Amino acid sequence: MGGAKPRLVPVKRAVAGALTSAPVAALVDRVTGGVIRSRGLRIDTRSPAVASSTRAALLFRMYESAEIRMVRTHLRSASHLVDLGASLGVVSSAAARLLPPGAEVTCVEANAQIAALTSANLARNAPHVRAGVINGAIDYTRSPGQAVSFVEADEHVGSAIDADGTRAGFTAPAVRLTDLVQGVKAFSLVMDIEGAEVGLLLAEAQTLQRCQQLVAELHATEHDGRRWEVPDILQLATSLGFTVTASYGNVFVLTRTPAPIGGPHA
Repeated sequence: MGGAKPRLVPVKRAVAGALTSAPVAALVDRVTGGVIRSRGLRIDTRSPAVASSTRAALLFRMYESAEIRMVRTHLRSASHLVDLGASLGVVSSAAARLLPPGAEVTCVEANAQIAALTSANLARNAPHVRAGVINGAIDYTRSPGQAVSFVEADEHVGSAIDADGTRAGFTAPAVRLTDLVQGVKAFSLVMDIEGAEVGLLLAEAQTLQRCQQLVAELHATEHDGRRWEVPDILQLATSLGFTVTASYGNVFVLTRTPAPIGGPHA
């Protein structure tokens, strides 16, 4: 488990910077027309909300590479998959291809322009599943439906919550996991929600008893006046009945630990 060896990290960063530089990214735009073939997927990125550097990263297999690796290697088949922070739908599409025909895939993406691409890419790459894309933001500091403000990052598909709502960006209605899986007996969960995972884990203990597997990129964050480092978040997940079964960098696969008969997670 774990990521690249420390001595290789600067080299990888240098290579990544070169492959996503403005001249290379512009060439990628011209050659691909914005529809990128990568890892057996065909991803539509044709939107002003997607930066050229993101297209280059996708073409050269650097975009969400850890998440895709973990999903393809470790994700179990499921009848219902939820992807929070779905972005372009690359990870959703890779995961959906592992699911049986008729399985349900529910994606949440805060940027409405990106959410439209999420839906199109799922339909293109995994037509055998029933996919639904919700424009929303996972947030437990606001009531469901209340607007959450975001400021766009330079690469557009990665955005951060704007705490005071004063900077240019976009808004999305707050949504919660429990509302997404009403009536679902068991589900798998993929999430990359930029620090909101602590709020979800703390608020959704009961709902997560039905989560059989969780693939998450974890971020050190501040929540309710406390600093949470990645080991703290993993300890919290363990207390909810999950075991870390694989990791790559800060992307972790957590699998529900079978509870003893009559135990708290039975």
